[in-house]
Amino acid sequence: MLYVLSVSASMGVMFAYISSSPFILQQEYHISPFLYSICFALNAVGIFIGSFLATNHIFKKTEHAALTGVIGLFVVSVLVSIILVSHAGFLPLEVALFLLLCFCGLCFPSISTLALDLARKNSGTAAAILGSLNFMAGGVVSPLVGIGDIAKSSAIAMSVLSFCALALLLVTRIKPVRLA
Repeated sequence: MLYVLSVSASMGVMFAYISSSPFILQQEYHISPFLYSICFALNAVGIFIGSFLATNHIFKKTEHAALTGVIGLFVVSVLVSIILVSHAGFLPLEVALFLLLCFCGLCFPSISTLALDLARKNSGTAAAILGSLNFMAGGVVSPLVGIGDIAKSSAIAMSVLSFCALALLLVTRIKPVRLA
């Protein structure tokens, strides 16, 4: 379940981006709807690139891909937060969002693989729980980013969720102590 919660927190970061980006980019950065659609499509390519790297044997172990993904997701979430709160320019924000979604793409398949690998006997049930919790995270996060100043609430949501994804994945690496 720690893997499932970690990937769900990562999915929450992506849903925070999806639900807040039209408002942030079009209202605060004053880009046109056409340019927004180009940015959104470019960022979708970022998810593809991250997923490709996770599944293309770039990493020796799935654990390495997952750990790289959540560390990168956390670092870039903090960077996005700094850019949003400081009202930095559009280009730095777009580059940071692209990198954010690359790391999301790296997290999703690698952490999901780790989660499902532990539940081979009940793989259907495990996949259903994984999928439903991912979208439940998105459903909970999406309205929360609209509370108050959308740039600040998005920054908080992305940073907190990426930290949770990292912390949950790190907890899975702690070996339990067996008492005799």
